[in-house]
Amino acid sequence: MENVRKRAVKYFCIFLLFMFLCTVVSRGIYAYQMPRVEIGQAAQKNISHTISAIGNVVAQRETAVVIKEGIRIREICVKTGEEVEKGTVLFRLDTTDLKDLIGGLNKKINIEKEKITVLKANSHTEEQTMKNIWQRAKEDLLHTTQIQNENVSNAQKAYNDAVKKLSSYPSWENYLLETKEKDSQYQLLKNTAENKTASKEEKDAFTMYEDALKLSARDAWEEGKKALEEDVSAKQSNLSSIKEDKNVAILEAERSVEDAKKNTPVDKSGIMEEEDVLLQMEKQMENYQEILENKGRIVSSINGYVSNICMAAGDRTTDSAAMLLADGSKGWGFKAVLTEEQTEYIKVGDTVTLNFQNGKVKDENCQVKAINKIEEETYEAIVKVAETEVSLGETGVLEVTNQTEPYSCCIPLSALYSDNQKDYILLIRETNTIMGTELSVVKKEVTIQDKNESEAALEDSSLGEDDRFVVYASKAVAPGDKVRLLEEEDERE
Repeated sequence: MENVRKRAVKYFCIFLLFMFLCTVVSRGIYAYQMPRVEIGQAAQKNISHTISAIGNVVAQRETAVVIKEGIRIREICVKTGEEVEKGTVLFRLDTTDLKDLIGGLNKKINIEKEKITVLKANSHTEEQTMKNIWQRAKEDLLHTTQIQNENVSNAQKAYNDAVKKLSSYPSWENYLLETKEKDSQYQLLKNTAENKTASKEEKDAFTMYEDALKLSARDAWEEGKKALEEDVSAKQSNLSSIKEDKNVAILEAERSVEDAKKNTPVDKSGIMEEEDVLLQMEKQMENYQEILENKGRIVSSINGYVSNICMAAGDRTTDSAAMLLADGSKGWGFKAVLTEEQTEYIKVGDTVTLNFQNGKVKDENCQVKAINKIEEETYEAIVKVAETEVSLGETGVLEVTNQTEPYSCCIPLSALYSDNQKDYILLIRETNTIMGTELSVVKKEVTIQDKNESEAALEDSSLGEDDRFVVYASKAVAPGDKVRLLEEEDERE
């Protein structure tokens, strides 16, 4: 029995050891299958936005080279982008073709002159008749103006006299005083009443008479004033009516003058048109002669660069620009295309850096002069170029980095997930189990205030000071999954 007991203890210990080894292996397999994660915490940071856009050097000012239209171009002597000086030959025109144009234009000028001579002869008599009508209309206007001015002057004088009478009409107090002074009965009763020996009946008689006199005087004063006011109103109305009559009469007379003036013979307007045509022909002839004297050479009037050639050899010139010259003396500009999103981080007046020749030439502290919308969701930034070593049309890269104010809750962009257009992060939570302390992840939706290529700023108080979240996971992680921390010796896959 003692031996049996010893063997039982021995086998039991072996069983416990076996179970322990199985537990260790099982736990290792369980832990090995868990996603390994790297965790982080929110921090206060600035979010930087770097804008990079490709563009080209352009001229600040361009000058159009315009050649008199209709002449055939024999040779274009420069190329786009070529630097030219004042006096450099840009085009050579076909002088033979130019001589033919001059000969044909001479014939047209002679025909035009003969036509004008005939038109002038036919219109002379009718023109003289119309001039006489116009002169009489002007005389009628002068006579009408004089009469109407006299009528207005008389009405104005009558109105002024009425106003003067009204303004000189005495006030009620003065009128009453004058009435009392002129009334002998009033003066008699007053003297009696003011006497020391006057009786009460005499004083009462004076008071009654004075009251009656005031009433009658008040009626007379108001009637007199009303009559004068009505006279002023009537004179004013009459003046306005006469002024209106004057305006109507003068307007009719002026229209008569205008109508008479417009009654120019039809041939007269035709003459003016033909004279304009002749003048244009003569100017064109002067231009042709000047070009011919210069042996068909068109030269540059400025120092600059050829930015665009609008014609080809063999073409005939038009009234539009044949060539555009960039004036380098006014400096260069730089045009770069931006997206609508990029315009949120670059504004007029910002300082940017321009890189040319793969970064070999840098132009720093360049200022953005304008940002213009060129089409839907596409914008164009115009920058003043300070670097003198660049050339017209050269390609470069605009770069600018703008840094925001500090955000209190910033996380790595790798910690951000998205589902159904909602952003969320995975928070780490500790759970005590029979296997020990385990880590799991829970979903927390967040609102992004700003972000760049590497970091995102969340709304303030989105995370607590002790909150930790998944920054990297070795495999896909879903809310509720168990995870283990990425050890230092582990490598990211």
